[in-house]
Amino acid sequence: MSLFGTKFWVGMMVGSAVGVLAYRCAQTEKAKQWKADICKKMKEMRGKAADAGEKVADAVADKAQEAKEKVHSFARDMKS
Repeated sequence: MSLFGTKFWVGMMVGSAVGVLAYRCAQTEKAKQWKADICKKMKEMRGKAADAGEKVADAVADKAQEAKEKVHSFARDMKS
């Protein structure tokens, strides 16, 4: 039982040390610049995705309108 306890505490110490190092590295100026760059790129991608979605919706609406017109013209021809 004491061996398990020892491994547990060693793991806790190693994990804490890694956490401290990761936190310290995340607070550097370079890390902050990377975070700002990533946020900027994500905003750009979000805008492009919205534009692409609108283009697709417009294209689908146009095709649906064309199909509607074809069906109506076919129905008119059948009545005549």
